[in-house]
Amino acid sequence: MLERAATIGHAFTRDQLGVLCAADPQAGLDVDELLGRLIRTRMVRRGEAPESFRFAQTLTRDTVYAMTRKDLRATWHLALADRIAGQAGAGAAVSSRAGEESSHGDLTHHLETACLLKREVRPDDPMLPALTERAARALVGEGTQALHRKDLPAAIALLERGRDLLPAGHAEHRVLAVRICDAGLARGEADRPYDALDVAERMLPDDPRNRLICAIQRETLAVRFGTRPASGEPFRELLAADPGDNLGWCRFHHLEALVRVGEGRFGAAEAALRDALARARSLGDRYEENRLLSGLCELAQWSPTPLAEGLSLCVGVSARFRADRAMLLPVLVTEARLLALAGYVTSARAVLDKADRYAGDLHLDLAATAALQVRGLVESLVDRHAEAEALFRRAAADLHRAGQSEPARTLELYAVRELLRQGRHAEAARELDRLRAAGGRLQTRGELTLLALSARVAALDGGHGVAGDLAARAEELLARTDDPCLRGDVLADLAVAHRAAGRTGPAALAATRALRDYAAKGAELPARRVRRWTEEERPS
Repeated sequence: MLERAATIGHAFTRDQLGVLCAADPQAGLDVDELLGRLIRTRMVRRGEAPESFRFAQTLTRDTVYAMTRKDLRATWHLALADRIAGQAGAGAAVSSRAGEESSHGDLTHHLETACLLKREVRPDDPMLPALTERAARALVGEGTQALHRKDLPAAIALLERGRDLLPAGHAEHRVLAVRICDAGLARGEADRPYDALDVAERMLPDDPRNRLICAIQRETLAVRFGTRPASGEPFRELLAADPGDNLGWCRFHHLEALVRVGEGRFGAAEAALRDALARARSLGDRYEENRLLSGLCELAQWSPTPLAEGLSLCVGVSARFRADRAMLLPVLVTEARLLALAGYVTSARAVLDKADRYAGDLHLDLAATAALQVRGLVESLVDRHAEAEALFRRAAADLHRAGQSEPARTLELYAVRELLRQGRHAEAARELDRLRAAGGRLQTRGELTLLALSARVAALDGGHGVAGDLAARAEELLARTDDPCLRGDVLADLAVAHRAAGRTGPAALAATRALRDYAAKGAELPARRVRRWTEEERPS
């Protein structure tokens, strides 16, 4: 009896113990009689819930469990798994713990343990392949749920354990590669995503779809980490020959969207994400679908989509993710930024407070950094430039630590802009020199910001010719982006540069164009700042 109780765990119920007694009907065990004996000998004590029990000493349970024959343990773990599956209902999906660890283990635990024990004691058991498949499916299902709710350490552990159970050649290695890659990337790990792809290629060496998706994911990682220029175009022709590869197409379109974002082409990025979403729906993969919906919502911050439509999208996606704080977080950050641009600063701060609470509760550092960046924008919009500078620097440091140096450098440039707005021109010039000397790739947003700020500093220092050249280069690059607020910000900086260089006509034209771009987005607060500057610079 004690061995059976130890197999369940440190805590157990009468019903669970009865299941294991029923697994050996010839023994004729009386559950109540044996429970009474264990209580009298102080081996176990009653738990808080009715008909629940707990080992009096953890060491006793562990010792008994270790001394129990492995074949018996395997049989009993499987019996418990079957009982849990039966209670869930025939054909019911494996559910996650949702953050509540069961003291006696759950379906996934018992299936995995039974599988591992059978591998040790009966590797030739004809039932082992089916048990392995069942255990791996349970681990992958629970790991995907953990990934969905952004419990990244649990997601990685569960998905990797599921992967380790699967034999070489199993098709699930392809899906596991991208999900472990996603989890490692979201956690800011540099090595794990690449390792996951390496494992998939070893497990499916002759699978062309797997080779293709691993190549697509490597390009995605190059974009995310900013290690080298990336492109999805080489994959288009390969995918065209396999129109039914929905997962491959889904990941390709996502890569395409990331590349377009780097180029500043946010409308094209939106279109690519919508294509990816259609493929995810064809695939019937809710994880992929939710991931892409969240991405579409985030893009509303930078795309030509007006603020009102972006906020409406946030409302719809928030309703879908209402009970899922991890998925809701990027939606909240987007909503806060859109509210701030529209002039609803108090509401934006309230939404950011909620995002900060969620990110803290869930230990989602990158989400917290995204909220920090938007806080910097909010403070800048209300002319609290010293506070904005500090927030941008903190967010940049966080991104550097997470290995995302390309966006981090852009945030450092935002901090330089805040120095200029405080009138700290010499410090801004030194910071720009430092950033140029440090090198590193910049996305279109960063390149434009660097050119505009450099033009502004050069003009203030009397280098009017240099400022004009830099402004011309910025104008040339500006034609490549359709982000209205980015265009407005750059044009506003160029207006200041032109004015400092004595070019009043180009300054007025740049300010007018900035206002037009802000109006197209509905960005009232930055437009208000440009109007105020125009009034202040108008000759009396």
